[in-house]
Amino acid sequence: MLLAFALFTLPSFAQDQITRNDNKVIVGTITGVAGGQVSYTQTSPSGGVIKVSLYLTDIKSVTMPVPPEVAKINANPNPDSAQAIATLEPVVRQFAGLPCDWVGESMAKLGDAYAAAGKADQAAVMYAQIKQLYPKSGFVNLATASIARQSLDAATIDEAIATRKPTVDKA
Repeated sequence: MLLAFALFTLPSFAQDQITRNDNKVIVGTITGVAGGQVSYTQTSPSGGVIKVSLYLTDIKSVTMPVPPEVAKINANPNPDSAQAIATLEPVVRQFAGLPCDWVGESMAKLGDAYAAAGKADQAAVMYAQIKQLYPKSGFVNLATASIARQSLDAATIDEAIATRKPTVDKA
């Protein structure tokens, strides 16, 4: 009987953890981000599934395992752009804005994949989204460097220098 109680009260290792600003930890399965809210599900003690939302502004941090297909793309320094786009687009669409490092990394990889595929406009949108959603993260520097690299590839050196100037001035 004690074992059954322990199994129902201990979180599964496959579940995600959301730490709120008040340090309360919520265990569940994150299903997506939309409208400034993180949606997740939890299993009730009776076995039912509860769907809940929490504002991003109320979240301090998130622990969520990297999906294996995303980890494979993110680990490759030069992934095939078509494969990276096919893998990362739906994941980024679902989780963009989640305060989880692998999401920001996936957004940067997706922007780079768009650039490599000749989709400069989509790459620029992705880099701008990184700057908007993760303004205090290292992913902003990745986005800025990628924008500068695109400018250099397009032979617009003045634009590349102007893009990197704010970062250089901070250093």
